[in-house]
Amino acid sequence: MRALLDEQGFFGIEMQGPVLTSGNSASEHLQDNTTGEMALMVRPPRKEVTITTAEWNALSRPQWWEQFAKEGAVEGTVGLGQEGKTHPAGAIAVRLTLRPGDYVDIPFAVAWHIPHHFALSGVDYGDYAGKHFPSAVRTAQELLTEYHHLIALTEEAQRRLLNSNLPRPLVSQVINCASVLYTHITHGRGGECGLLSGVGEAGEAQSGADFASPFETLAASGLLAAYFPHLNATNLERIASTQSADGAMPAYTGNVERGYTVALPQSDTRNDNATVQIQNTSAYLLLVEQHCLWTEDTEALRFHYPKVQLALGYLLVGLERSKTDKAPFKEEHLVLLANALKAGVKLASAMGDTVGYQKYEKVLSQLLKTMGLEVPPLYSYQASADKADTPLRSFAAQTADWYALATLAGFEYEPKTQVVQITPHIPGTWRTLITSISMPRFWGHIEFKPRAKGYLLNLRLDRLISLKGKRHFGGSGSVLVVQGLRLPKGAVEGREAILIVSLGVSPIGVRSVVTTGKDLVITFQSPVKMSTGDRLEVELR
Repeated sequence: MRALLDEQGFFGIEMQGPVLTSGNSASEHLQDNTTGEMALMVRPPRKEVTITTAEWNALSRPQWWEQFAKEGAVEGTVGLGQEGKTHPAGAIAVRLTLRPGDYVDIPFAVAWHIPHHFALSGVDYGDYAGKHFPSAVRTAQELLTEYHHLIALTEEAQRRLLNSNLPRPLVSQVINCASVLYTHITHGRGGECGLLSGVGEAGEAQSGADFASPFETLAASGLLAAYFPHLNATNLERIASTQSADGAMPAYTGNVERGYTVALPQSDTRNDNATVQIQNTSAYLLLVEQHCLWTEDTEALRFHYPKVQLALGYLLVGLERSKTDKAPFKEEHLVLLANALKAGVKLASAMGDTVGYQKYEKVLSQLLKTMGLEVPPLYSYQASADKADTPLRSFAAQTADWYALATLAGFEYEPKTQVVQITPHIPGTWRTLITSISMPRFWGHIEFKPRAKGYLLNLRLDRLISLKGKRHFGGSGSVLVVQGLRLPKGAVEGREAILIVSLGVSPIGVRSVVTTGKDLVITFQSPVKMSTGDRLEVELR
C-alpha cells in the first residue's frame, strides 16, 4: 500500500495485489485473474482542508478510530497481507471548516483494475475497461474529474421514469433492473461480450459460470439494446455461433472459463427437450429482430439471416410435428412461436426475401387461425418465464421488469417503413398513461389520455442518438423521420370521427384508414422530421 498525492489535488491510497505469477498452469492463471490493484481517492473542492490517510487491518478494530473521533484525522500502517491474519485496508479523512449556511460536496472514488482474464485455453481476454483505464489510480482520477457528467446522465435517465405516472414500486424495479448490465456482463479487451446466467452473492462471477441461454438473454436484451446496442450485437453473434446443424438453438451457449471464441461443443442440442429447443430458437429470432430492426444494423442482418432461415425451418418442422403429437404445444409456447414467426416475416421483408416472406406469412396466418386470433398477442416475457419448463435465474426475472414499460406503452418503430406504432395497454381504471420510451436511436416520452369517444396522444422526442461506430450502424442521429402512425382506432364505429394531427403548433396533412385488425393507420402527406424537443400530437374525437 502507498499514499497518493499529486499536484492536481488528488489524494488517496493505492493497494496492490500480489505479484503476477506469469505462469501457464490453470492454478496460476486463476491466481492472476484475481490479482490487481485498488485505489481509494478524494479530490476536495477547496484548498483549505486537512487530509490524512491510514492503513489498517480490516480483520480488527481500526487503531485510528479514537483519533478520528477526537481530531477528525487518521494515521497508521499495516504490513503485507496474509490470508486469515492481515487483510490490508485504507481510510481517508477530510477535515474542513463550514460557516453557517455553507455546504460542500466532497467526492470520494473507489476504483479497481484487474488486468487479466485467462480462459482455460490459456487465452488472456483481459477486460475492455483496461484499454482506456490502465490503472486503478487513473480510473479514480477520471471518475473524480467527470463525476458531474456521470451523475447528470444517470439522473436524466432515472428522472424520465420518475416523471411518469407509473406506480412507484414499478419505477423502482425498472431502475434497479439496470444493475444487471454491470453485475452480469463480461466485456473482453478485444470487445468480446457475454451475459452471465448467474453470479455470486457479492456480484462476482461464480466459478464455472455459464453464459445465459437465448431465452434468458431475451429478458435483458430490451434493456441492453436500448442502452448498449454494440454490446448487444456482439453477444448476439456469440449466441448465433452455437446454432446446431438443424437450426435449433441450444440452452447452453458457453462458459466464462472456456472463453468467448473457442469452438463450442455445446451446439449439440440432444440434451435439451423439444420445448426448451423451441423456446431458445424462438427467442433467438426475437433477439435478431429486436437488434437489427431497432438499430438498422444491415451488416448484422446479413450475418444473421442465413441462421434465421435455419431457425425458422426448425420451428416449421416442429409445428408440423405437433399436429400429430400427443402432447401439443402449450398456450405460452404458441404465443412465443407466433411472435417468432412474426419476427421472421419482418426480417424477410427487411432482407427483400419475397419467397421467405410469403412462406412465413402463410404459416403465421395458419397458426393464428388455429389460435383464433387475427394478430399475435403481445408477448409477455415475464408471463412466459413464470411457466417456463427450465427454471430461470434471478437476473432474468429481474430484468423482465423492463418489459413492463414496453407492454404498457405498446411502442414500436419500424425503421424500414418509418412507421411508429403505439398501442397502449393500460388498466381500465387509469385515466391517463405518462411514461418514457427508450430505443437505441432515441429516447422519448408518451402521454396517452383515453376519452369516451377517442383519445389524446402526445409523443415527445427527448434525445436522438447516433449509433455510428465500428459496426457502421446505418441511419443518422440528427432527425427521426416518421412516415406514419399505427394507433388504436378508438370508439369511431358508426360516426364521423375527427382526427387532428400536429407537430408542435403546426397542423399536419394526413390520410387515415381503419384496418381489418382494428388499427387506425395514419399516413402523413409528407414525411415528418422530428428533432430533439419536438412534440407530435394526435387527437381523435
